[in-house]
Amino acid sequence: MSKITIASMVAASIGVVASADVVTMKFVGTGAGQNVKWRYNGGSEQSTFAGQLRHSITSGTGVGADWVGEHNLYCTDIFQYVTTSFKTFDIVSADLAPTSSPMGAARAQALYDVFSVFTDSALITGIGNEFAAAFQIAVWEIVTDFDGGIGRSSLNVDSGKFKVTRVNGSSSRTSTFNAHLNDIFDAIGANAKPNVVALTNGGAQDQLFYVPAPGPIALAGAGMLMLARRRRA
Repeated sequence: MSKITIASMVAASIGVVASADVVTMKFVGTGAGQNVKWRYNGGSEQSTFAGQLRHSITSGTGVGADWVGEHNLYCTDIFQYVTTSFKTFDIVSADLAPTSSPMGAARAQALYDVFSVFTDSALITGIGNEFAAAFQIAVWEIVTDFDGGIGRSSLNVDSGKFKVTRVNGSSSRTSTFNAHLNDIFDAIGANAKPNVVALTNGGAQDQLFYVPAPGPIALAGAGMLMLARRRRA
């Protein structure tokens, strides 16, 4: 199904999006955060930065036209890399990201919950490095390991597919870091309205973009409809 078709469905049902939904953006630097070590599914230990990923959006269509500027984003896919050259990203509902393995409705809802409680803390410039790292790790843990049937207790970065072994070069996570992580996980269950969309590109790391209502509600509705049609196809 094309982006134009998705946009048409949204326009017809809710009247918010009137054209194709894309943005043109690139990665321009990191914000608050820390280096972490992690393992996935028993694989070898990997090292990466966890925290705010600064992106510049230079143009957009549909709702994306209002997003020109620089934004702190968080990624959904630990196996992709950010792009330092401008690329076109589709704007889709969070449940359809990452493109390599869509997270589905339950995990997307968990993200809506944590963003509803911690948006201001997670996105502002100048927040603590430990909190920004904890927020990104919480996103990765939700995307990879959250089980909607079990709920909050399914999240543990010491077990499951995604494991965090070290933060900022130390041999263990600090008590402050663990407290941030637990606080973020505890937000799950708030049943927040959709407030995050995904910016996706098959050749670059997919990002999460926070948008105040009603924009993301409309897009999430379109994503649910598209996903439902895919399952019936």
